[in-house]
Amino acid sequence: MSNEATKTRAIWGPDVMNLLRGQGIDIGCGPDPVLPHVDRFDFEQGDANTITRYVQKQYDFVFSSHTLEHMVDRYAALGEWFALVKPGGHLIVLVPDDDSQFPIVVAGIGERLGPRALGAGGNRQRDAAGSRLRSPSL
Repeated sequence: MSNEATKTRAIWGPDVMNLLRGQGIDIGCGPDPVLPHVDRFDFEQGDANTITRYVQKQYDFVFSSHTLEHMVDRYAALGEWFALVKPGGHLIVLVPDDDSQFPIVVAGIGERLGPRALGAGGNRQRDAAGSRLRSPSL
């Protein structure tokens, strides 16, 4: 286990940490949850590909670090994970990227925003496919 959340949390600024407020769940955290108070979901709790079979509540934020790339159908898994996000909440996903350890943030239900990636100071704006976004603001 490589403790990805601890490694990346050390370099995040307030723009990322401010998204981790309220009740949260960390999908695929193993022994290293993003914050100590979050609900944890890993192999022992079930299959993250179909997480809504096991978790029937919504959260202010849903976090996952280095798990999405292991899902059978990444798009379906993201849909499952997004179903756990409360209106106005966030789905925050870290995926392997050669030049960054910053999360892709998907705005919550009812928001008009789409995926974006936060970089140093929040200025590295990309969509989930890696394309630069036109609007850098939340």
